[in-house]
Amino acid sequence: MSHSPVPAVPTEIIAPRPLSRLTYKIMSFNLLAVVILVIGIAYLDRYREGLTNAEMETLSAETQLYAAVLGESAFAGTAFNKTTADIFLESFVEQKRQQIHVIAPGRGILTETKSIGLAGPTDLVERENRLPGAVGSFVENSFAKLVDVFAVRFNLPAYPVNSSEDYMALPDIVDAADGNISLSAWKGRNGDLVLSSSAPIKKGKDIVGVVLVTRSNTAIESTFANTRLDILKLFLIALTVTISLSLYISGVVGHPLRQLASAAEAIREGKRGVVIPDLSDRDDEIGELSIAMRQMTKALSERLDSIDRFAADVAHELKNPLTSMRSAVETLPRVKAENDRQRLGDIILHDLQRMDRLITDISQASRLDTELFRDVLTPVDLRDVLLPMIDSHRKPLDRTGTADTGRQEGNNILFSGLGAPVMVMGNAQRLAQVFQNLISNALSFSPENHPIQIRVEQTTDSVKVTVEDDGPGIPESKLGKVFERFYSERPAAEAFGTHSGLGLSIAKQIMDSHGGTIHAENRIDENNKVMGARFVTRLKPPRS
Repeated sequence: MSHSPVPAVPTEIIAPRPLSRLTYKIMSFNLLAVVILVIGIAYLDRYREGLTNAEMETLSAETQLYAAVLGESAFAGTAFNKTTADIFLESFVEQKRQQIHVIAPGRGILTETKSIGLAGPTDLVERENRLPGAVGSFVENSFAKLVDVFAVRFNLPAYPVNSSEDYMALPDIVDAADGNISLSAWKGRNGDLVLSSSAPIKKGKDIVGVVLVTRSNTAIESTFANTRLDILKLFLIALTVTISLSLYISGVVGHPLRQLASAAEAIREGKRGVVIPDLSDRDDEIGELSIAMRQMTKALSERLDSIDRFAADVAHELKNPLTSMRSAVETLPRVKAENDRQRLGDIILHDLQRMDRLITDISQASRLDTELFRDVLTPVDLRDVLLPMIDSHRKPLDRTGTADTGRQEGNNILFSGLGAPVMVMGNAQRLAQVFQNLISNALSFSPENHPIQIRVEQTTDSVKVTVEDDGPGIPESKLGKVFERFYSERPAAEAFGTHSGLGLSIAKQIMDSHGGTIHAENRIDENNKVMGARFVTRLKPPRS
């Protein structure tokens, strides 16, 4: 008798949060590239310094040229021709956006070009692209702050000149008056870069004056500002793409993995009917993981259901002999006749023996699953399994003691198909259990002097082994039940309780673990008369 377990109610899996630990890890690794970009911005300092050095070298060369020209054209001895000097210098002021001073030691400034105001750097936000209104102002201010954050600044001294008198104290003037060429970098009033260069004006070997060139709002600022702005734009684009890709990867990878993990956790906690998310439509490893977990859950559920049925069947089968024993024990004190007491004793002994067989077979069946799981399938020659078994069932005088494949007369077992090796994938000991059970079963049902038949047939895809007997056959309504646990349909002459009804169930369990099949059918003649029973097994041959 079999009891089906109550169907479990599917357990809802709570959807995990989209931002999981995996999401943070993905974002961290993706942001690493952006961090490297930010670190690279720090090295703009070297780029800016290179631009500054190149500009200062150019400025120094130009200053020396101005000094040479002024020495030849504007000075006659120590006399200075201001008109000639002004005409020469003004053209360079307009072209280079710079201020030039001609200074004579002890006499002060001889001439100077118009002031350039030492203005600050060009605004990074183009005027025509600005947004109108409060929103536009907020965006511009925010953008300006971002630009300021990524700016690379030099720690330069402030430009010390606030009036004409201050020029005389400049280090550049002092050095040039001593005959040296001087270069300096300063910070202007608005934080911009100011470059100054001075060179002595010589007349022969005498120093008659000093030319000072001050340059502000150079190409360095605009070039560096544009570079800095391009990098900032690239950084913002990279940051946006990185975060977007991180969230996308988290959605397509992290979220389904957390769903699967939540389902696995629910199964671990013993919840029945847990539904594993079906991600089989994904053509990736997560889809494969989902399929494997669903198959695993299905197999686990079937195993638990099988355990429930097995426990119910065991309880039912053990209850019958226990009930019989209890009745006999309760009746025994009231029985006076010795013959009746002997009969009750025999019943009790028979029930004890039946229980012992049941417990032994149940123990074997309960261990079988674990043992089959550990078994390793190897190539097996069925002749090594079947021939010794056939020989053991022969009459004692007909046994050869060897695997004789030719002698069939005088036996209660006839066979064919064992003249050549018959290789299958399996465990020889387990396969012996299957065929021993089928042969013993067929012999017990076959009438006396009616040998059973064993036929072995090989094809490229399978090996078919058929065991036939000439017994009464199997009721049509029971053909699908003969492999159920504790099913017992025994010959009338056999004592009740001799078999537990687990043999065929164990045989099917072993065949399933080998990837084979087993089924039962009746042998029918041309008049539809049952001639006996037939058990058919199929096993897989080794791969070539």
